[in-house]
Amino acid sequence: MTKKLPAGADDVRPDKGVRRRKVKVAVYETEMARLQEQLVMLQYWIQRQGLRVLVIFDGIFSMRGDHAPLPDIADVVARHDGRFRDGVITIMDDSHGIAAYGPTGRGTEEYCSTKVDIFIGTFGKAFGVNGGFVAGSETLVEAVRQKADTYIYTNPLGAADAAAALAAVDVADSAEGRAQRAGLRYRAEP
Repeated sequence: MTKKLPAGADDVRPDKGVRRRKVKVAVYETEMARLQEQLVMLQYWIQRQGLRVLVIFDGIFSMRGDHAPLPDIADVVARHDGRFRDGVITIMDDSHGIAAYGPTGRGTEEYCSTKVDIFIGTFGKAFGVNGGFVAGSETLVEAVRQKADTYIYTNPLGAADAAAALAAVDVADSAEGRAQRAGLRYRAEP
């Protein structure tokens, strides 16, 4: 599924790297049968033209209030990982889950007891601070620092924002944070 973008849009679109590399984009929308189907289809395309598959998804679907079926995604990905030279990489944006979901606020990974390869989040939702993060292997983090246009051509997180984010993490880890999450869970239950 490739969308035609207006002239100049490549400079600001998050899918710029995808377009630049001329990769195949397949959308599955949380249906595991559809993800399975897409991975089988991609296997043949990638054997001819590419090396790697990225499965990218949100951890929490904020408009619906539910979470990604992370264990199911991991199961499907594990069954197909060996079919691609560089494997299948899971990337989760958990901006709505971090600090609010899971017993200690670690988000969808903690709630589902399932890890992803690349974890993306923001400090601007539950933490109330500017900035965000990408977490993964040391090699990945260094590659982002050295190669990502969205990192290189932006201002770094200021000292005050970094200090505020650390303080917000401390609050989330405290008894106060646990009580706030418990209250949130209580109010969210039907």
